[in-house]
Amino acid sequence: QGLYNLVDLYKNIGTTDGPTPQSPNDIIAMWASGKDPFKGKDPRLNATIDSAENFAPSTTKLDVRKGSRDGIVTGPLAADRDNSGANWMAIRYADILLMFAEAHNENVGPDIQVQDAVNAVRYRASPLLLPVGTNLTQDSMRNFIRQERRKEFAFEGLWYNDIRRWGKVFALNELNKDHYLNNSSFIAANYDKFNLLPIPQNNIDIDVELTQNPGYQ
Repeated sequence: QGLYNLVDLYKNIGTTDGPTPQSPNDIIAMWASGKDPFKGKDPRLNATIDSAENFAPSTTKLDVRKGSRDGIVTGPLAADRDNSGANWMAIRYADILLMFAEAHNENVGPDIQVQDAVNAVRYRASPLLLPVGTNLTQDSMRNFIRQERRKEFAFEGLWYNDIRRWGKVFALNELNKDHYLNNSSFIAANYDKFNLLPIPQNNIDIDVELTQNPGYQ
């Protein structure tokens, strides 16, 4: 399940059915009144979050639509997700484009090659999605690419390693949102441990120059 702050990332690109919902309960209320809470939004939202009639989230979580049939896990996926015969996508071209955009922005800056790579991903989702701005700084482009990755690859298992890769400050900022607020001090105190795996003891025994990673004895 995902947190509601994910929904806020998918911006309006057309005429909506009313005010933008501010919580899962707002989404339920709109469906109950015959309105579509995802109308006029980045279409990746509707492909990611469950809009089935049996949608019943908690106040902080949302059901996942991606990887299911019409928002409901049925058939072989429901019986055995690990041995269903469904194709598992190892990597998508959109990931290659956004990896290139991120690396090129870090090395050169937000030039036309970065813009073209990001825009290719957005245009595939919908021609109505506005292209990335041409006046972005390196920092603002970096943030744009990071949020684009979260929207494009939501629930595909990439965000966890993305936020680890981007460092402690970014990771703690993301993890401290919403659902994780009650655990923020624990996460901050144990971040270094969670960020690395322990070095096996037999390797340390072989090489006396090796020291164990933080948080492990």
